[in-house]
Amino acid sequence: MVLWVSNDGMLRLGVIKIAIPSHIKLVRSSAEEGFAEEIGGTITASSSVVKNGHEIWLMTAKGSAHGVNIQITQAMVQYNANVYKVMAANVGDAPIDETTINTFVNSIDIKAVNPNSDTGRAGSDGRRQNGHIDLHNLSKTIGGVGALLLMGIIVCLLVRRGKNKP
Repeated sequence: MVLWVSNDGMLRLGVIKIAIPSHIKLVRSSAEEGFAEEIGGTITASSSVVKNGHEIWLMTAKGSAHGVNIQITQAMVQYNANVYKVMAANVGDAPIDETTINTFVNSIDIKAVNPNSDTGRAGSDGRRQNGHIDLHNLSKTIGGVGALLLMGIIVCLLVRRGKNKP
C-alpha cells in the first residue's frame, strides 16, 4: 500500500494489504516460517498483542541479501477478508533505530471488533485445512510476501547505488 525510505536508504517502513477469504484463519507458525525463509534468515523475536479482540502477531527476523545484512520487524493482523502487515526493514550495518521501528510497527490499531471470526478447525498436525486450501502453505506465503517485496526493493536500490559509484 505504501513504502517510506529514510534519506540514507537504511530504514524502510511499509504497509501491505493482502486479500484472503474471510473464513480462513492463518497459522502463525507457518507465517513465521515463510517470513524467515523469504529473508534467508531466522526469527529472532516473536510475540503477540490483542487490540479490540484481534490478535496482532509481532515478529523480527535477521538475515542477509546479496551480502547485505537486513533486519525486518513486522506486525501482522487478519481483519475480515484481509491481512495487514506493517513492516520496518533496517538494511546494512548502520545502527538500528529501535524507537522508530517499534513506534511504527506498534501503530496498528483495530477500530472495530470483527463479528465474523469463523476460524476453521485445526488438524492433528497443527495445519488447518479448509476445503482444498492448504492453510499451512497459504500462511507461509502471506508471512513472507511483504519481506519478499522489501527484499526486491533493497536489491534494486543496491544495484542502483553500485551503478552510481565511480
